[in-house]
Amino acid sequence: MILVAPFDGARATAIATLAAVCGVYVPGAGDCGLIATERDALAGFVVWRHVLDEATLLGLAVTRERRRRGIGGCLLDSALAAWQATGIEAVFLEVRASNLAAQALYRSRRFRLYRRRVNYYHCHDGAREDALLMRKVHDRNVHAR
Repeated sequence: MILVAPFDGARATAIATLAAVCGVYVPGAGDCGLIATERDALAGFVVWRHVLDEATLLGLAVTRERRRRGIGGCLLDSALAAWQATGIEAVFLEVRASNLAAQALYRSRRFRLYRRRVNYYHCHDGAREDALLMRKVHDRNVHAR
C-alpha cells in the first residue's frame, strides 16, 4: 500500500538522493512537498513552492523500481488537492521535451503547454534540449481550464 504524507526531516537524505538520481530539483528549506512510501521505504516525492495564489511544481520523482505503478499520479493528485485546499489558482511547471511519460501524466491532469524554451537544458553529451512550460489554472468553480 502506498502512503502519501508531508515531507519529514527524517527522509531528507533519501529524498535528496532520489532527486539526484532522477535529475530533478533537490528540495531545500522553504519548499513544500509530499512523500510517498511503501512498506516504510521512500517510493517518491513531489516538491513545490507557492506565492499567494500560484504554485510552481519544482520536482516529482519516483524510484526506478516503483515506476509505472501510479505513484507519480498519486503524488500529483495529492499535491493538486493540497493546492486547491489552500487557494492555489494556478500551477506552473517545466518538463524536458524528451520526458514523454511526465508530459502524459501532466496532460492527464489537464496541464497545458504554454511556452517552449528552446535549447534550455544542457545534456550530458553536450547537446541541448528544450524545456516545455506547462500550467494548470483553476477557476472559482474548481473546473480546470
